[in-house]
Amino acid sequence: MPDPVISQRTVQVEHVEIESAKSFAEVKAALESSVPQLDTEIFALLQRGESDRARAALERSPGAIAEFW
Repeated sequence: MPDPVISQRTVQVEHVEIESAKSFAEVKAALESSVPQLDTEIFALLQRGESDRARAALERSPGAIAEFW
């Protein structure tokens, strides 16, 4: 495997605070269930250094998880 390439970039982050009468566990479960699960093949592609194929798989994935990337 080739040496890793390290890059750095600045990203903007928006802090969001949610107040709820529900418990932390209930809110956490609801938020987690709203994010689609990643296909495990994407991790395998990344491990093999196939980033272009991994990105294409993300873009095809249900729920458009690529929007979060």
